[in-house]
Amino acid sequence: MSIDFGVVLHHPFLIAGVVTTFLLAKTLVLWVMARLMPVPLAERPVFVILLAQGGEFGFVVFQAAQGAGVIGGDVASGLVAAVAISMG
Repeated sequence: MSIDFGVVLHHPFLIAGVVTTFLLAKTLVLWVMARLMPVPLAERPVFVILLAQGGEFGFVVFQAAQGAGVIGGDVASGLVAAVAISMG
């Protein structure tokens, strides 16, 4: 997969907002999970930070959704860029 830098350059604030929202939502879910699971208090920040970014499976899902006509090419490119940036 590759990032469509044209989408990132044309919609930088939208992409930044998607990345921020994605990371905040995933951080919240992971924080709750860490509290419910027996993760030691000292290890919780590492647990959350290491798992908050997007994953490679997102690329597959977005490509499949685009192929099935669920989302458009520009939307898929933006989401791929957001996941790739979150992994960076």
